[in-house]
Amino acid sequence: MEKIFDQICEVLFSKLQEGEYLTVNFGGEKSQFIRVNSAKVRQTGLIDDADLSMELMHDNRVCHGSITVHEPFEVMKDEAVLELERMRVEVIQLPEDPF
Repeated sequence: MEKIFDQICEVLFSKLQEGEYLTVNFGGEKSQFIRVNSAKVRQTGLIDDADLSMELMHDNRVCHGSITVHEPFEVMKDEAVLELERMRVEVIQLPEDPF
């Protein structure tokens, strides 16, 4: 997962324009669960979930976005770039952040 995070950050940071700042966070879980009721196993499962959240700052304005981490990497990379472009359009319409 660390390699995927590094690769996607490299792509996103290379797309930044002058005066833009970007923070990228990675969150997720990989776990296994068992549900028991009346001393019987009712359900078992595996969870493998991750997302990438971004915060774009420009001219004292802040916009948030996120994507789901998945395969193939090329599709996810394109989704991340599209989310950055969406945030870029939105951030100029937002009021300045006083903080």
